[in-house]
Amino acid sequence: MQMWEGLIGFAARRGRGNKKRLLIALMALMAFAVIFTAVNVPSAVVEAAKTVRVKKVQITKPKKSSITMKKGATLEMKVRVTPKNAKNKRVGYKTSDRKIVAVTSKGKVKAVKNGSARITVTAKDRSGKKAVLKVKVVTMVNKVKLNATAKTLHAGKKVTLKAAITPAAASNKKVKWTTSNKNIATVTTGGVVTGKKAGTATITATATDGSGKKAACKVTVKNGLTVWCWDEGFNGYAMKEAGKIYRKSHSDFDLAVVDVSWGDIVGQMEEGSRKGTFNNLPDIILVQDNAFQDSVISYPGAFQDLTRCGIDFSNFSTAKTAYSVVRGKNYGVPFDNGAVIACYRADYLQQAGFTVDDFTDITWDEYLEKGKTVLEKTGKPLISCMAGESDLLMMMLQSCGSSLFDEDGKPAIAGNDVLKKAMEIYAALVEEGVLAEAGSWDQYIENMGEDKVAGVIDGCWIMASIQQNTEQSGKWALTNMPKIAGIDGATNYSNNGGSSWAVTSNCKNVKLASDFLASTFAGSPKLYETIISRGALAAYLPAGELDVYNEPQAFYGNDAVFAKIVEYARQTPSIHTGLHYYDARDVVAAALKNVLDGADIDGELQAAQRTLESVIPSVR
Repeated sequence: MQMWEGLIGFAARRGRGNKKRLLIALMALMAFAVIFTAVNVPSAVVEAAKTVRVKKVQITKPKKSSITMKKGATLEMKVRVTPKNAKNKRVGYKTSDRKIVAVTSKGKVKAVKNGSARITVTAKDRSGKKAVLKVKVVTMVNKVKLNATAKTLHAGKKVTLKAAITPAAASNKKVKWTTSNKNIATVTTGGVVTGKKAGTATITATATDGSGKKAACKVTVKNGLTVWCWDEGFNGYAMKEAGKIYRKSHSDFDLAVVDVSWGDIVGQMEEGSRKGTFNNLPDIILVQDNAFQDSVISYPGAFQDLTRCGIDFSNFSTAKTAYSVVRGKNYGVPFDNGAVIACYRADYLQQAGFTVDDFTDITWDEYLEKGKTVLEKTGKPLISCMAGESDLLMMMLQSCGSSLFDEDGKPAIAGNDVLKKAMEIYAALVEEGVLAEAGSWDQYIENMGEDKVAGVIDGCWIMASIQQNTEQSGKWALTNMPKIAGIDGATNYSNNGGSSWAVTSNCKNVKLASDFLASTFAGSPKLYETIISRGALAAYLPAGELDVYNEPQAFYGNDAVFAKIVEYARQTPSIHTGLHYYDARDVVAAALKNVLDGADIDGELQAAQRTLESVIPSVR
């Protein structure tokens, strides 16, 4: 204002006394004002340009708004500010928790410890514009290790792979399972691998935390079967030899034989029954003959029906196949021969004035009388049995086609004339000293090996124990067992022990399993020619025609004993063992002990019947 007043005063002084001069001064003043105004307008525009505000803050590195960082890792952030002509493009960095994620004034981020925090980038021109980066700090996986780097399984079978993560403190221990070929093997999210068909596939477990760590297992799938049996040197050996034979015509066939005790096999069947699924069982199991019917009935759904699977059951004795027949259906393929034999020390018989022929096709009454003579002449009991066991009674029963159960599976102990007669014979043998009871299995074997008895009657598998005493070679003779006189249908043949192969419901390739058994144990004389070296005598009747079965055996006085045994098996009567065969045997054994102590046989059999019915009340 003072400036304007000065200019007006200057114009007045210049034009004092002269109107013309005053007018010129005023015009000059106005022109100056116009010039002054013109100069100041563009200056305001320039000033406005200098105060352009930030419109957007954008984080360009990393590109994602939410990231995961490994503990201890660092990151250089990059930021773009728009518009380009913003007066102040500077930004500030701030963390929501510096104990988890630290950030410098230049945007360098460091992952301090596991957890989550936010990095906020804010424009410094007071525009309020900002950008946010979410950071999760984790302990990353540095190694994935599987419980196996290679696995072999059969088509239809499963195996579970497990992944171990290092370090144990890894924030995310999950893995993703993948297969290189789902036509060969598939894998679930839990690492369960299923073989589909023969071939090779790679199963990979990859850490899902972004570390990229992984581990792989090479899975080989084969067309094959898994078998459980309980004696590597006997039935296990036989099964492996069967695998060799089958593989000659099926080059891609694989057989896995696993040694599992009979008790453990029963335990696995019980577990499967409790769970309602038998997927814990292999393809094939070996089942004791005397427990076969019990197993099929007690564990419904555990076994495959093999009646129409292509196996010719006529190649086995009726008695042998009957053990694994339930309700008219075949559930087992017979394996080892349990035909009963009577073995005698020929040298002791000779001392008593006898030969083995004098003990062939005889009755128990004749046996008792001749046994007295042998005892008198040699001082040796004619037979030894395990005390407290009912094996000899069971052999006598079956030789007459009789059992502890009737055809309906109900106990048939009380009033069983054959059983009563068998007990009378047993008691007479003990009373006369012809039968020496052994207190243990070891003593039973010792009686034969140390010349304490002149003979033995048992399943043909007892030959393996007899032949352990090589110094006795040539001193033994073999024939059939005595029969019970006065009983219709009584024979000199029976069975004690033995086993059969069963295909389980868990077998995924029943056709393969059936064909394998049909081609080997039910169809290959060559197999039985091989396994006889381990004492595996055939239940397969055609094996009796093999040369090796008809070869004289020096240990038994050069007699062709193997062919004899096959014939004994052919003539053995079949019986129904029932659902509770072993329970019945136990109560009969207890009754026998009481009879030997002087109890009445009829009363003991009635008591045994009541005891058995109390154990299995459903059969009353």
